[in-house]
Amino acid sequence: AEVTRMRNDGYAVKSDISLNEKLKEVANTEGGNFEAYYQHYRDMMEVATDSLTAQGIGEEAANAVTRLTDSLKEDAMFFVNANGDVVTYPNSGIRTVIGGEEAMRMAISLQAATGNIGVKGGSSGGYFSMTLPSPKSGGIDPLSNSTRVSVPTYEWPDAVIQGKKGGYPSDIKIIYNVGTNYLNQGSDIKKNIEAFNTAEFSIAHERFMTATAIHCDVVLPVSTSFERTDIMRGAGNFLLYSKRVVPRLEGVKHDYEIYSELARRLGFHEEFTEGRSEEEWLSYFLSESEIIDVEGFKEKGIYFGEDQERVAFSEFINDPDKSPLNTPSGKIQLYSNEFAMKGAAPIPKLRPLRPNRDYPLLLVTPKSRHRTHSQNYNIKWFREMDPQKLWISPTDASKREIIDGQLVIISTPQGKIRIKAYVTEDIMSGVVCLLEGAWPKFVEDVEIQGSANAVTSTEPTLPSHGSRTHTVHVQVEKA
Repeated sequence: AEVTRMRNDGYAVKSDISLNEKLKEVANTEGGNFEAYYQHYRDMMEVATDSLTAQGIGEEAANAVTRLTDSLKEDAMFFVNANGDVVTYPNSGIRTVIGGEEAMRMAISLQAATGNIGVKGGSSGGYFSMTLPSPKSGGIDPLSNSTRVSVPTYEWPDAVIQGKKGGYPSDIKIIYNVGTNYLNQGSDIKKNIEAFNTAEFSIAHERFMTATAIHCDVVLPVSTSFERTDIMRGAGNFLLYSKRVVPRLEGVKHDYEIYSELARRLGFHEEFTEGRSEEEWLSYFLSESEIIDVEGFKEKGIYFGEDQERVAFSEFINDPDKSPLNTPSGKIQLYSNEFAMKGAAPIPKLRPLRPNRDYPLLLVTPKSRHRTHSQNYNIKWFREMDPQKLWISPTDASKREIIDGQLVIISTPQGKIRIKAYVTEDIMSGVVCLLEGAWPKFVEDVEIQGSANAVTSTEPTLPSHGSRTHTVHVQVEKA
């Protein structure tokens, strides 16, 4: 299939929501006629439109777009003329900011306004990874949690440190860490270390001595995917059969074995295992699956579900009365009283970022090409392929008398990082860049390996209590 990529040159914007709003505005004024679509699928459109006008959002968006050229008009008309072939797929970057909720809502609004939801080649505009069902297979039902207590992931160290006194639902005594490197990948590493020190006991299942494992009281060595057989779900309509290729090392256990032994010691082994070993569970999963040729699946390693061209929300778009959405109106809900009751605007609204005089630069933390988040940082070859350094523009470097390769200090109220500067025209003025995922090492309270979360904050974006790790104001100075 032919893929057309929208250009990203020709205009500069100050926010994702302003760009989406301006695209929608141009699309409507330059020939898009979506009134029938509005009436059929969208709820409270008049109210939403009037509110947008009253709040001056259109004007705010226009001001935020600092240079509107023919490029943006072409992109807007691309939406208009595509006839349901435009994918707006915002990655996690635009939602992990202060006000990220609004960028996501506006992306959905743009797709709704241009008729690109529920059709082939389009998208909902939201970030709904792995939400469409996989092919049918068996599974283990989790045991019920009678307490129903939870805390926002982004605030986990605050919940451990503050407990009930800080307004959290419980006083957490034990940290049990499986399949994550929370100490390194959660914001504010020094606070994360404090949380591990505050907890009475901490455990990790691990293959490597990660930053998180180092701060745990007990580390249980577990098998890798190469040392066990498993059935895995992917983001698409398929199942994977992961066959063991090497025996596990002596003393290593599978995660299921560890859970089973813990369940035995806690008195509910039979309830947890249902009398099945790991191999017996895999056989059960396959017997409950839609896969007819089980041996063929094991041999090929992949099974594709029947409908490989399924489209999310297509049943709703084809017949909204028969297949309503799970919203108060049953339609695409752009105006939300429920969201407003949590302290936000009922419609997507620009929340402009205010300058910070003490910390005037914005830090972005993209992924490395040679590791997945923090995985592989412990391998020297990968570190050499993509060394940690702070990207900074010549303009910002000159103001601070910083030269390429010089050690600099990145600082925020949460901490400091000492790292080499990389002066380059490839980053805009006012922004600096440090790859995420490096493991931390502190010398005299200063992080020296470029672990970005040493300077990030656990203060979330509200009302979602989500991550805001792409809204990080920093200062950079010579070391």
